[in-house]
Amino acid sequence: WIVLAVITGLVVGGASSIFAKCIVWASAYRTAHTMIFLMLPLSGLLIVFLYEKYGSRDGGTNQVLATIKSRDSIPLISAPLIFVSTLLTHLAGGSAGREGVAVQIGATLSHWFARRFKFKNNGRVLLIAGMAAGFGGLFQTPFAAVFFAMEVVVTGKMLYQAFLPSLVAAVTASTFS
Repeated sequence: WIVLAVITGLVVGGASSIFAKCIVWASAYRTAHTMIFLMLPLSGLLIVFLYEKYGSRDGGTNQVLATIKSRDSIPLISAPLIFVSTLLTHLAGGSAGREGVAVQIGATLSHWFARRFKFKNNGRVLLIAGMAAGFGGLFQTPFAAVFFAMEVVVTGKMLYQAFLPSLVAAVTASTFS
């Protein structure tokens, strides 16, 4: 688990770092070019088009939570879709949070990675670790990220075996990003 958590932390931490730098760039560009807000409706249409063409109807955070509770799958395309759509939203002056995006990117990448291995509960454990890595990598708050990821999936019972991999992934992602 530790090796898988480190790999997850490195991959998701790298993605979180790139995402954070892109959001900072988009915000700076929007501030320097104030008339770009006129592109907000067009960027919204582009985002809808991208999700209609490449995305899933039940994507986003709901898809992540459903995957934790069942054997559903998160398509790999979800990570670039949420990345690009949030970047376009920030660039054009729209309002979009960062934490949900980081969690979704981490969950998508770790779930894709977990499907390559056949350990008991590895899908859920690595998914939770990926969520923690995404949050921790973006905000450099690995301990808060672990508790966020562990509590967001609570539905009557806690998956305690995910705690150590989540901690390792979150610390690795935070350090790497």
